[in-house]
Amino acid sequence: MIEFRNVSYMYKDNGSDEENALNNINLTIKSGEFIGIAGQTGSGKSTLIQLMNGLIKPTSGNVLFMGNDINEADYDRRALKFEVGIVFQYSDYQLFENDVITDVMYGPKNKGLDDKEAEEAAKQALEILEFPEDKYKKSPFELSGGEKKKAAIAGILAMNPKVLVLDEPTAGLDPAGRRTLYNILRELNEKKGITVIVVSHSMEDMAEYVERLIVMHNGNVVMDDTTSNVFARKGEIYRMGLDIPVVAKLMYALKEKGIDVDTSVIKKEDAIKCLERLL
Repeated sequence: MIEFRNVSYMYKDNGSDEENALNNINLTIKSGEFIGIAGQTGSGKSTLIQLMNGLIKPTSGNVLFMGNDINEADYDRRALKFEVGIVFQYSDYQLFENDVITDVMYGPKNKGLDDKEAEEAAKQALEILEFPEDKYKKSPFELSGGEKKKAAIAGILAMNPKVLVLDEPTAGLDPAGRRTLYNILRELNEKKGITVIVVSHSMEDMAEYVERLIVMHNGNVVMDDTTSNVFARKGEIYRMGLDIPVVAKLMYALKEKGIDVDTSVIKKEDAIKCLERLL
């Protein structure tokens, strides 16, 4: 669905100094995947996702969507933004209308739907995200942090994208809110076939929800594998200043004590089953 071929991106500082943000990235994202992207601040994660729908253009290399180079002169990048929707970390910047329902309708109307169709699409998106109906007419700026996040996601979801990209989607949410949001994303992925890409610092969330984990460091993709295989490389993870999930730490600690456990286990429910078998 999305392909990076030898993609590099260079930032220019005051028109003179240059700094590489991405170095010769080769990456393929298939339809229907649920992918996590992890890495320290400055590793290139945000640059990578901005390239996915043409918000920025690569300094060199090619970015393809459905086999077509999105940076060709005749490519319709406006239409691409309806297909690959990005929800940024600071969702306040994506909310601008007088009330929530009008804000969520903006994308569908911009896509060409009439008022009735746009409102129906907006309501469906808000319902999927379990947004309270009594706040549809409320100003987006009067919402809680979690509600703002859901309204911003709904604005993208209402356009019926093929790919949903979320940058730190659970920032500011309590544990219950995080679980709710990730369960909704998993359902969108499994039942609607939407490709979901999540950028997050939370290794707990990565372990619990994503199937494939891409780890970035200094503008390079240094790991790209199943989530359990990535966390099995704990030494490399630690050297990059990242962490592994608590469950993985527990399994390694038990193994070091001579207890026969599976150190590839990274999810809580799998760990419970593993430990129950030892009783």
